[in-house]
Amino acid sequence: MVAPSKSQDTGSIRIEREVQLGPDKIALEEARVIFSAGAGVANIDAFISTANDLNAAAGGTRVLCDRGELPRDRQIGASGRAVSADLYVAFGLSGATQHLQGIEKCARVVAINIDAAAPIFQRSDVGILADADKVLAALREGADNGVGS
Repeated sequence: MVAPSKSQDTGSIRIEREVQLGPDKIALEEARVIFSAGAGVANIDAFISTANDLNAAAGGTRVLCDRGELPRDRQIGASGRAVSADLYVAFGLSGATQHLQGIEKCARVVAINIDAAAPIFQRSDVGILADADKVLAALREGADNGVGS
């Protein structure tokens, strides 16, 4: 994000300083990569940390927001935010109809869930049948080892 100031002498806009926003500060509607958590994510702090480490905005389902595990402005779905990310990674969420309405415009969806019948797999481009927390742990390990840097 850029903080402009108006120049006194020319009336033009001048960049005073550039400020980098972390992925946790970017509105979900503007994020290009979103990690989204559902009830299948046991450690929400580790989820958020992993998302931030991998430069992804963190969001989630209404269930997590109702429980107070995520702020309401991070809720994705019909009663939350509609997003259009280039990459949307769904960790441990089933894919309720209301949630799927919020991700209709996402270009690519990766679903990670232990339930092969979860509706999120019908919307996903890539499906991973696995425990979301174990996949998050592997991603954290990779980020800690500099993979993807």
